[in-house]
Amino acid sequence: MNSEMSELEPKPLIAIRGGGTLPSESFGIVNATWPFAYLQADEQVVQVDLTWPWKKPPFNPAATVGQRRPTWIRQWSELKQVVTAGQTVVFLSKSGRGCRFIAVVYWELAFVLSLAESHGIEQLEVASTLPYTMRI
Repeated sequence: MNSEMSELEPKPLIAIRGGGTLPSESFGIVNATWPFAYLQADEQVVQVDLTWPWKKPPFNPAATVGQRRPTWIRQWSELKQVVTAGQTVVFLSKSGRGCRFIAVVYWELAFVLSLAESHGIEQLEVASTLPYTMRI
C-alpha cells in the first residue's frame, strides 16, 4: 500500500477490543466474546467488527482468516439512544437494528460516550442492558 492510500483511509479516534452482540442477516443475532469484537469510532461513525482468527466466519464465507470487516456501522446521526450498564453499551438505531459492545473495563467507553454526547444522542444508564439487547 502506498503512502497516499494510507492517508485517505479513515483513522479512528478510538479502537477497543471487547465482546459484542450484533445483528446478522443470516443468523439473526451473533454473539462474540472478548477479544473477537472490535469497536472503532470517529467524529462521523461508530462501528463494531467481528474478528475470527482461527477460521472463516460462518456467516461470511468470502472473508479471509483474521480479516476484520464492518459488521455493524452507523453514522452518529442514525442513532437515537445509547444505553449503558457498567462496561456495556447498546447503540440503538433510529431505523434498523442496534448493537451491543462490552469493554473489558468501563472507562474504555468514556470517549465513545463523549462522542455520542457531542452529537446530541440521548444516553440512558440502566442496571442491565439485557432488555435492550433483546431488541437487536
